[in-house]
Amino acid sequence: MVEVRPVVYPRRKKVHWRPLAEDPKDRWADDPGGVGVETVREVRVCPGCAGEPGPGVITTE
Repeated sequence: MVEVRPVVYPRRKKVHWRPLAEDPKDRWADDPGGVGVETVREVRVCPGCAGEPGPGVITTE
């Protein structure tokens, strides 16, 4: 990954189908949403280059 961005996913009502729920009213479940990161840009590189940190990258080794 070259670039990521923060994202907030909203809560969505009745989006997941649960066919084995005992009560027919509970067959559609809510998605609680949440926060995370999305990949904005990726680059393919050879394994040798992938192991080397680029300029300006801080490593903990």
